[in-house]
Amino acid sequence: ALERSDIVITTGGLGPTVDDVTRSAVADATNRELEVREDLLRQIQDRFDRWGAKMSDNNRRQAYLPEDALAFENPVGTAPSFALEIDAGTVISIPGVPREMTHMMEHYVIPYLQSRQGATHVIVSRFLRTAGIGESKIDSLIDDIERLENPTVGLAAHPGQTDIRVAAKAEDREAALRMIKPVAKEIKRRLGENIYGEGTETIEETVINLCLMRSLTISIMEFNTEKEVQGRLAKNELSSSAVSHLSGHVSFDEISRHLTKVEPSLKPSKALLQTYVEALRQEMGTDIALIVGVFEDSSGNLSGTLAHSVNDSIEVKISNYAGPPAQCAQWIVTLGFDRVRRALLSEKP
Repeated sequence: ALERSDIVITTGGLGPTVDDVTRSAVADATNRELEVREDLLRQIQDRFDRWGAKMSDNNRRQAYLPEDALAFENPVGTAPSFALEIDAGTVISIPGVPREMTHMMEHYVIPYLQSRQGATHVIVSRFLRTAGIGESKIDSLIDDIERLENPTVGLAAHPGQTDIRVAAKAEDREAALRMIKPVAKEIKRRLGENIYGEGTETIEETVINLCLMRSLTISIMEFNTEKEVQGRLAKNELSSSAVSHLSGHVSFDEISRHLTKVEPSLKPSKALLQTYVEALRQEMGTDIALIVGVFEDSSGNLSGTLAHSVNDSIEVKISNYAGPPAQCAQWIVTLGFDRVRRALLSEKP
């Protein structure tokens, strides 16, 4: 890696066990010996003492670093990190445990690299999240903006949605945000309600928040989705305030067992979905009902089915799916929540 890059960053392999070989690998690759650092050994021992635990002999390995390496103490773990500068470039090794890795990057590695650069610059990103519109359609609407050099604009497609990243490089965060603001504003103007949120906001969070703001409740049923809806709602603390949820890995036929006003059917149709979703809303006593599911025909072709009832308005959609089978449930669930969102936006609060 040093033959093609000025800086190489490794994660993991700095623990106390025999398979933690990063330290020795860096030493071998740079023709250096490993040497014990007494100050690091004391830091590791002190940490075990604070935990009230006995430090085993194998933890001494973590105090060994390649000769000439600059040590970074790890205050959130026991494995120190290090940077080794040689003529060919610099190797930086940090732990692989996500919490430790993040801390070491933010508090040691990035400041170290900035000090070497001789100037501090930051890259700030802002994410606009869309649903119900394809990546190619977005590209056709903002292709000129995507050609900007700073800020830069990029697209990341996911099942049923596409994220738009606007990133700016500047001397500080405030300056970068000022650069991003007019670009994000123009993207919002062009895409309108196709943008449902920003940052890490999910489509289900948007729908739940809309329901709570308007004092509405929603009942949801899913079939053949591997409990995709249930898994998403479990991550949202507010969902219990707005959602009455019937869920499970069931066949379309089994949905009727929850509903007393409809007859079972082996195959979803628009007419049946319309009947089912309205029956669901009435039986659950909610303002909104949503049914989402995956159907596979005898030839193995997949389709996504959704139906929602918002007050007196009912929409039913059955769409053929041609993507990776494992993502079909994610796709139709995202589209289902998005159709409810759009229906709510079209109504007066």
